[in-house]
Order: sequence, then structure tokens, then C-alpha cells
Amino acid sequence: MAESADLSTIFEFFFAHLAEDQAFLGASKPSKNDRLGQLLRGILKIIVADGAPTPMHWLEVPEHHLWHGGFLLLPDAAVQALYFADLNRGLCTVCRLSGGPVHFLRFSMPGFHADLTSMKLVSTSLRSDGGVN
Repeated sequence: MAESADLSTIFEFFFAHLAEDQAFLGASKPSKNDRLGQLLRGILKIIVADGAPTPMHWLEVPEHHLWHGGFLLLPDAAVQALYFADLNRGLCTVCRLSGGPVHFLRFSMPGFHADLTSMKLVSTSLRSDGGVN
């Protein structure tokens, strides 16, 4: 996940192999991660700019330091995220419910005292299909 050039393959693997795996789902416990939620909302304000986020639903797999979950950004966007706390790496997808491209974003969590409400997007690269790397 930290080095992959094609971020879509990570989510494809997750949904093909883990999202319906009973052992994985059994190890996933409902949890709360306000800091991760605040970071994702900050990223989405830059990328999507509009919308009202619904409550985030997080599941944690403690033995793998993994958080996974999502929320809606009303009226027209869905967000899914994976975050590995031990690697400080996450992946987020944003898609419009009305159609269009799926955007994949890799992120890391800033230091604990960072102000997540005033983030700026430092660098991006646009793919030929209009997506953001």
C-alpha cells in the first residue's frame, strides 16, 4: 500500500478477499477514531469541497493495527478508507453516487499536535483519466 502505483488494486483486493471473510469480519470491532475522521474530512474539503458528512462508521482490527470504514458526503459522494496505524499509511476512495471517476488518495496521519482543520494539499498528480494520485 505504501508504494503501489495503482491504488485501485488495494481496494479490489480488500473487497475481493476480506470484505466478506467471516474471520476478518469477526476480528473487526466497531470503534471510534475522531482524529482519523477529522483528517479525512479535511482531505475531502480540498478534493470535493461541498457536502455534509454523515457519521463515520469505523471498524478496527487491533491485531493488524487496521481501521476500515466509511461515510457519505451528502448529497452525492461516498467515502471508503483503510488505515494501518503501525505504518501510518491510509488509502481513501471518493466517488460520486451519480457516477463519474473514483478518486484514490494515499495519506498519512500528521503528528498528534497538528492542526487538522487548516490542512493544505501539498502535492498531487493527475492521471489522464482525471483521477488524482
